[in-house]
Amino acid sequence: GRSLGRSMVVIVLDELDALMSRSERQEVLYQLFELPGLKGSRAVLLGVANSIDLTTRTLPKLQAQGLEPRLVTFPAYNALELTSLLQQRMSTLPASWRSPLTPPPPVSSHSPSASAPVSNSPLAGPSAPAPVCAVSDMALMLCARRMAAAAGDMRRCLGAVRAALDLLVEEANEKEGEKGEEEDFFASPDSPPPQPASAPALSPAVSGVTVSHMAAALSAALKSPQVAAIMGLPLHAQLVLCAAKGAQARGGAKPGTGGYGLQGGPSKAAAVTMGKLQEAYCELCRRTSVPPGCYSEFQAMCNVLSGQALLGVANGKEERMRRVTLQ
Repeated sequence: GRSLGRSMVVIVLDELDALMSRSERQEVLYQLFELPGLKGSRAVLLGVANSIDLTTRTLPKLQAQGLEPRLVTFPAYNALELTSLLQQRMSTLPASWRSPLTPPPPVSSHSPSASAPVSNSPLAGPSAPAPVCAVSDMALMLCARRMAAAAGDMRRCLGAVRAALDLLVEEANEKEGEKGEEEDFFASPDSPPPQPASAPALSPAVSGVTVSHMAAALSAALKSPQVAAIMGLPLHAQLVLCAAKGAQARGGAKPGTGGYGLQGGPSKAAAVTMGKLQEAYCELCRRTSVPPGCYSEFQAMCNVLSGQALLGVANGKEERMRRVTLQ
């Protein structure tokens, strides 16, 4: 009762980035951020997010109300820290899957396995196969360095390792399938029917996740959604984007001074009129020996790019005077 009323209440909001995805949740977040500022409030609000300027971009009213939160920045993991964390996670794998440089998990001196002779291991003996390394140390270091340069996110690091392991299993499945087809081809008619194949396991024939597996997984993990969307566009839509980028690179021209009709300064996105952008698009088509589309086709391509949030097309009375900006 009385002692509880004097105590502080700490509210922790994790993954604020996900909470910002829906507009109806923003009103709830505004109310939560207003709690510490209420008269007599004993509430403390802690928000955890991946972006430093998340509240500034998505909750602009907080600054106007004097409720802008205090930022506490934690540095991202560097390559050495990510490598160490990955090796710790690899130490939880079976002993035959571990990397040679990955430290084994600690074993108590009173544990029976600590005093057991090495010969009891199923992989012991001169004729036993060498242990299989699930993920090579070079692949782990490549993953750590690429992720440290990107964002230093440990979850994305683990996701890339998981994707690389999936590629390894897929490769093992293909090899097992090819081997089974070859055995079926050379099998005699009197041979017994084949037994159902079990799930493939890592074996000495499979060297584990290599640098090539990890590079392929990292390429997929670090690919920008916008880059993937642009690569899937038709040629003429890509040319429209190139023309808009070229117009933006020539930025600084004020409206009515010729050029491409660009406006704005360093703090504003450069804009170009639809008419001038169409002229730049036709000029680019001429230089690349590609027949340009008519104006209606050009307009349709701009609408498609606007729908994919690659171009911003403003409203206007005259079609050719509408402003277009790169998003």
